[in-house]
Amino acid sequence: MRIVGPEQRERANALTKLAWHGSWVVTSRVARALLGEHANYTPVMLATAALYLAASSSFWLMFRHAEDIPWGAASPRARGSIGNV
Repeated sequence: MRIVGPEQRERANALTKLAWHGSWVVTSRVARALLGEHANYTPVMLATAALYLAASSSFWLMFRHAEDIPWGAASPRARGSIGNV
């Protein structure tokens, strides 16, 4: 949240919660379909590992150039500076 401006924090938090809780709804249905009656957890664990890797990689790619902002400091964009963040 440190790199999100104060005016966007509510929306960012809402989208984060939506993604988190929405994923629980979707994955419970997917797990039921994958496991069925046989309860073979190998495909589920492999899919989980692949999705975690994809999510971690995309998170790193999106935020790798974000500057290190100390706790409590607003982002340069929120302070009104012009330029790339």
